[in-house]
Amino acid sequence: LSPVCLGSLRRDGQTKRRIKTTQESMNLNGPPQITLSRTQSLEKQNQAARIELREIPSRKIIGEKHWLMVSSLTMRWQERGDFLAVKVAKRTKTNKPKGTSFVVFRVHEKDIPKETIDLIGEIIEEKIKPPLKYMRGQQPVKKEPPPVNVIAFAFEPIGRRFAIITMQEGSEKRTVTFYKIQNKTIQQQIELKNRIANRLYWSPMGGWVLIAGLGSLNGQLEFFNANGKVGKVEGVSATQTFHEMCVDAEWDPAGRFVATYVVQPINRDGDYRAVMDNGYKIWSNYGQLLIEIRYETLYQFSWRPRPKTLLDERTKKKKYRTAWPLV
Repeated sequence: LSPVCLGSLRRDGQTKRRIKTTQESMNLNGPPQITLSRTQSLEKQNQAARIELREIPSRKIIGEKHWLMVSSLTMRWQERGDFLAVKVAKRTKTNKPKGTSFVVFRVHEKDIPKETIDLIGEIIEEKIKPPLKYMRGQQPVKKEPPPVNVIAFAFEPIGRRFAIITMQEGSEKRTVTFYKIQNKTIQQQIELKNRIANRLYWSPMGGWVLIAGLGSLNGQLEFFNANGKVGKVEGVSATQTFHEMCVDAEWDPAGRFVATYVVQPINRDGDYRAVMDNGYKIWSNYGQLLIEIRYETLYQFSWRPRPKTLLDERTKKKKYRTAWPLV
């Protein structure tokens, strides 16, 4: 941990002003479109862990939150800077994991309100054989829900939703859950159980999300439409497929296509295990395979960047839905 230092550069490259905070902090970052910074400090002696939101350059604290008995704090900004999510890993007095919760700051609203959700695991009931009975006067032991581990977290880039992948201790089953940030609460919208996944990739236009199981999960892919609806059930799984040995995925800037690829480390040319599956696949947003190309050596894949659109959000969504009615 080290003090936070902020500075701005003049045209000649010299530092014009320097601001230095007095508290030890970590993970300084700000949303893309507003002049805010976040500072974080963990518990130290008798001081509680805390998150502070400050204006720059006035350093005025416009939002904060304190916690006790936590082991770590992890933060993530939404792409447009509307929300800041803080994952709080709780602990017991003996430093054992106790649970996980999320605090979401609504940055663009008055007084920066915040909402909290707690992730609680399910108690697995153990069946007792008939010969085994409780002794007279002895009560059954109430089990506490096991801690829930968060595998992945991702905000919808232009919406009010986010998704998380969780797995409770003692179980290999993973669950993908979608939440929507309401005015005064966070509402659970969709829950997908028993998914083989460890990564989430939202489309830049929102709505579609690629649920992927990479690495040891051998490239499992699920193209999911969070805006879809079948009867009263929200969300539609369009395609489930796989890309063996896939290491990463990336949406194109328009949200029409997604690429999954296998690349090799640039310093491991002689490792044939790393080069035998090099290549990429390009899929439609609903999971139809369009292109598959393999290379003997492939080190990086990247889409061509696009300039910022001049259309407003309403017109952009209308044009997108007209061109791609399945979205």
